[in-house]
Amino acid sequence: MELIEEMFSVHTITGNNLRQCIKLSYDREPLNQLLEAAVSAYVNTTHSRLSHISPRHYSDFIDFLSKARDTFMLARDGPAHFSRLIENITIAYKGKKKLVRQVRQRFQFV
Repeated sequence: MELIEEMFSVHTITGNNLRQCIKLSYDREPLNQLLEAAVSAYVNTTHSRLSHISPRHYSDFIDFLSKARDTFMLARDGPAHFSRLIENITIAYKGKKKLVRQVRQRFQFV
């Protein structure tokens, strides 16, 4: 999280001197738009990957969801949005029982 916060800092440099460091809020533009776009891309990519997933790729998919969760947590309603995504996965892909079980175990949705 600290690395991400550093990425969203604005530095004003004059010559060799660092004069000012302003932390940008995730709730303000333009970062809010960027964060919303990233969350939307994760949702779309999740469903795209699930449409062609095989059991040998389940662990990679779980790792992908873990990275997505980190991004979701930066958003104001991110935790609730991520919970809905996990719930939708468990409902829409209930035929993939092994995958659904792994998702629930990893993200503690039982």
